[in-house]
Amino acid sequence: MFQTLLGTHVICCLNPLQLLDQVMRNRLFRDLLKAHIKEIQQRNPAFSLRSFARKTKISPGAVHEILKGQRALSPEMAKKIVSTLQLSETERASFDEAIDGTDVERILLPDEAEELIQNWKYFAILSFFELDEPVTTPEEVSRRLGISATESRKYFDYLEKFGFVTRDSQGAYQHSGQQWATRDGVPSTLLRQVHKDGLSLAENALESVPVDERDFYSLTFAGSPGKLKIAKKEIRKFCDKLERTMGRGPIESVYKLSLQLIPLDERISTHPTR
Repeated sequence: MFQTLLGTHVICCLNPLQLLDQVMRNRLFRDLLKAHIKEIQQRNPAFSLRSFARKTKISPGAVHEILKGQRALSPEMAKKIVSTLQLSETERASFDEAIDGTDVERILLPDEAEELIQNWKYFAILSFFELDEPVTTPEEVSRRLGISATESRKYFDYLEKFGFVTRDSQGAYQHSGQQWATRDGVPSTLLRQVHKDGLSLAENALESVPVDERDFYSLTFAGSPGKLKIAKKEIRKFCDKLERTMGRGPIESVYKLSLQLIPLDERISTHPTR
């Protein structure tokens, strides 16, 4: 398995057993959601799918398709739905476990689409669709990201070309819920550029974003190189937990989290890594 987390969107290659596990978890999420709605309807017969749609701020048609398994359900959308539900700790844990493996349709990217991976703005645009009040037009995105409307339209055209956004009958953009996969992993040179861009964003934010709207933290410690694999897993778990915490609303902004864990002594590897 190759997996790289960039923003809230995932680039990965999964083997058949892992895909099967994701499909089963996806069905589990839908079953849990159906059971939760049924429980509400037993207490309140007037509660309908349209009522549920209003509660979750998702269109009634989309709710119907999600419950029928006819619409791709991204982890971000699943988390948005769960954030609106009144759940016990046990129920929330069950939903969270299902979300961790939520299945989505993945588009295999052709070689010419590597710009989607390299440019952080594509991830930001897709995340804007997940806000409580989605930002779904090139003009709105240009204002939020501080880029020109022409540049913003170029990004939307590129996302539409590869199926990540679509247009409805009125021409309005909507997130397709799809994620992408790479054929043989992402070249290390490309990923290094992605991480450099992340460091550049952080450097700019240090000067331009008020302290109460961002957080910087560093830690220097003595540790065991043999525990690095475990540490990477713990970092992934922390990122997932933080995203769930901040995704429980109100969801009004798009964030980027970048973490670096590096050795400071002569043990630093001379071989480039991903």
